[in-house]
Amino acid sequence: MSPRSRRGPLARLVLMISAIGLFVIGYYWGNQYKYGGGPPTIEGVMISPAAPLLNFELTDATGRPFTGDDLAGHWTLLAFGEISLARGQIAVSRMIAVYNRLADRPELRGQVQLALAARDQSPNLARDFSALAPSLRILSGGQDEIDRLAALFGERPEGGGEEGAALYLITPNGHLLAVFPTGQPAETIAADLRALSDWPLEALTATPDE
Repeated sequence: MSPRSRRGPLARLVLMISAIGLFVIGYYWGNQYKYGGGPPTIEGVMISPAAPLLNFELTDATGRPFTGDDLAGHWTLLAFGEISLARGQIAVSRMIAVYNRLADRPELRGQVQLALAARDQSPNLARDFSALAPSLRILSGGQDEIDRLAALFGERPEGGGEEGAALYLITPNGHLLAVFPTGQPAETIAADLRALSDWPLEALTATPDE
């Protein structure tokens, strides 16, 4: 009788359990290696810990309310600026450039929404600019609401000039996660977004004591 034929059911069961055990251990340590060292290094400024946003209510170019509920399920790039001024127009152009550079990740790009917020947006311009990208929202709100929201980001609610505006990244579970300064190119913002989206949200937005 060959050694192979002498291998009974118990021996085969032990080998099977061992193989499953090795797979589970490999999977566990693989995830530990991938996610255990903290969030990836990005070119932008990471907010740590990620800051949950308070409730707010703005209005988009169609008159529809835009609230914290509209952040759910989306990676949101938010900037502050009036669409009638250079600051707002530069911010929109930059956000669309980031959006376009995610063409290699269509599923991720489908989760991205772009938002520009200010106290008073020209209705006609807001509608025209909203048509530039399906994910773009030109938002407006009352002075108190915009001031309160801008204060959460340490941002001035209005501004003109040619310097553009910082872009703020909000996670699909409503946390401010990163800031992309005015000088950061669209291609590196897109690369940062790809890297962050590959991580579990729970790992990105966990508080230190969790």
